[in-house]
Amino acid sequence: NGGRVYLVYTDAPSIGSVDTDIFVIHSDDQGTTWSTPVRVNDDTGTNSQFLPHISLDQTNGMIAVTWYDARNSAANNTAQYFGAFSADGGATFGANFQISTGTSNQANSIAALKKTDYGDYTGNAFADGRLVPAWADNSNSTGDNPDGATNFDIYTAIVQAPVVAPPPVACSATN
Repeated sequence: NGGRVYLVYTDAPSIGSVDTDIFVIHSDDQGTTWSTPVRVNDDTGTNSQFLPHISLDQTNGMIAVTWYDARNSAANNTAQYFGAFSADGGATFGANFQISTGTSNQANSIAALKKTDYGDYTGNAFADGRLVPAWADNSNSTGDNPDGATNFDIYTAIVQAPVVAPPPVACSATN
């Protein structure tokens, strides 16, 4: 897929809906035309997924997408950090996996920081089969946030991508 451009975005089924999902599209002609959107998040609920990031592992062509996900929030007001991999150029994505160990809640932030949104400090890098996401988290899941579960700290992890078998090579026998 040399020369392919990928775009990740959040969309909802209707204006004002809180049921947002993560989609990926690609273009093979420098953005003149785009593929049909592929949904990345695999939850079946109506909670929000938001602020996605995408990266390409140039060593093997795999794609990684990470995002905040409220699928486990009864009130759709707390989030965890999730991810998914694609080994077929974004045509499909594997099962979603939770990256963060804690659950963040912006409402717990001190008043001066309530305007500091989750996505101000997120991103990821992907190389040699290792995804390294970074995200803002105020869960204090590691127990070492000096402000407890109020201020956002930056967390990171290393996620090993699944090993995907290369496609079979067609051979023909000759006499």
